[in-house]
Amino acid sequence: MYNMGEYYIIKYDTSNGRITDWWITFDQTRSPSDNKITISKEEIDSKNVSSISELEVDTKNKEIVKTQKSYYGSLADLKNKRINDIKSRCFDTLSKTDWYITREQETGQPIPQEILKYRSEIRSKSNVFESEIRNLDTIDAVLEYDFSLPDAPN
Repeated sequence: MYNMGEYYIIKYDTSNGRITDWWITFDQTRSPSDNKITISKEEIDSKNVSSISELEVDTKNKEIVKTQKSYYGSLADLKNKRINDIKSRCFDTLSKTDWYITREQETGQPIPQEILKYRSEIRSKSNVFESEIRNLDTIDAVLEYDFSLPDAPN
């Protein structure tokens, strides 16, 4: 059965469950080897993580689990990483409605107001998140910073 959703192929170290590599596929039916699993983008998103590095594999059950957050760099580097993660997630979120922009440019059909409002809200929240992260003063505070984006209009 073919599913058009995005899936991650996660390659991990069987001794400790740490993720060693990952890539995106659209084919859920790929048969992973002993040290690879396939997981949907929705399942990873449900773990409320900002990057794959915050996950590991429960090697017994072959399930993705959220790890304890840790970081061994400078506060400035971590802030930049978190901001880039947020921008990337916002970009991905906005890209789901990009077709409205293309349709308007190609056909002149207007973009629904709720889509324009939603896109504006995503950009605004991204700016707020970036500002809030820049104002944090400890690595722990940056690691614990959580954000969520609004749901797309129906």
